[in-house]
Amino acid sequence: MSQISSDRFSGLRVFVAGASQGIGKASSLLFAKEGAKVFGVARNTSGLDSLLAELPGVGHRMETCDLSDKNSVQAILSTIRDWGIPDIVLANYHSRKPAKRLIRSDWDEELSSSMGYLHLLFPLCLPEQRAKGFGRWIGVSSLVSEFAGPGQSSYSMEKKSLEALFRTLALEESKYGITANTVLPGFVDTPGTRENYSEERFQELEGLSVLGRAARPEEIASVIGFLASPEASYITGTNLHATGGAHLNWPLRNKIGEN
Repeated sequence: MSQISSDRFSGLRVFVAGASQGIGKASSLLFAKEGAKVFGVARNTSGLDSLLAELPGVGHRMETCDLSDKNSVQAILSTIRDWGIPDIVLANYHSRKPAKRLIRSDWDEELSSSMGYLHLLFPLCLPEQRAKGFGRWIGVSSLVSEFAGPGQSSYSMEKKSLEALFRTLALEESKYGITANTVLPGFVDTPGTRENYSEERFQELEGLSVLGRAARPEEIASVIGFLASPEASYITGTNLHATGGAHLNWPLRNKIGEN
């Protein structure tokens, strides 16, 4: 059985949205450990500083950025250009509101925060990726894009939209050697989920997995690493489930609600 190279991302540059914690942090660490340079963005400056101190290797860059703010994103584009155009882009950002609390401005904000920054990254990254004949775009979706639940209206909307966007990207860019896929995690044990749910509710939710537990961020990062790797060169336009089997056993309607 062939072994996965420990430097399979050597010489590559990776942009990670939502890098300060959870899946974004775990993915940043994976890419850096396997030879890549990482450009991480998030709103949490202290989290980014902590991540930078943990990343092996040199040449990494962390920038505080509110991805829901177009001006904030535009302000870092020149920094990204000077650092080096990313070969791999990880779209990992979300917000969450129930339908009854959504006002008109929320619709613009939700879609802008989850995908608006990508429309600024496309013209920055795609021309050079096309010239190289290589690019990897990976989006972090969610099981709620397929199974609705109370309090998840904006979250499920933006995740389903992200999947559609990346399928279209896969179709349009395939002839240039660029792939685009999304990962669909189930319940993941991150600082965000610990903050949002009581211990009782947390245990109830992780029980939705047929494996009987929540995923570790590192497990989802491994799936992301696979999709970015040479081993996944023939995979594009796919929404890859990493749910611990929760999609087989998902009584979501009665499990996830407002706290």
